[in-house]
Amino acid sequence: MDHVEALELIETVRTGQAESAATEVVEMHGTRRLAHYTLAVKTDVVVPVELGAEEERIVTYARETGSISRRECEELLNVSPLRARYLLRKLRDKGVLYLEGKRRWTRYLVQSGYGPFYGEKVSP
Repeated sequence: MDHVEALELIETVRTGQAESAATEVVEMHGTRRLAHYTLAVKTDVVVPVELGAEEERIVTYARETGSISRRECEELLNVSPLRARYLLRKLRDKGVLYLEGKRRWTRYLVQSGYGPFYGEKVSP
């Protein structure tokens, strides 16, 4: 659903012309005059994660060895410590990796729910 469709759906709920399915998607908060609307998003919806070539190499290495450190990332990609830290932080922010340990003992591990296609949740 793009933003134009979402605005149209909110307008139908606001004017009272919406079907019951639409009212489940759009939630109204407050009174009519001071109302604001939010779109209810299902939590099981998975958005695919786009990864670059360097990021894919990092994730593959972390899967094969169990984890990756910043120094291992530097050696794997032949990049500076700053670039390695940036790539690892980016993967952590995307939810592909998570952090374990602190300082020298920091390791990055692959999230357990991510399957062969990054961003696709694997059923337990």
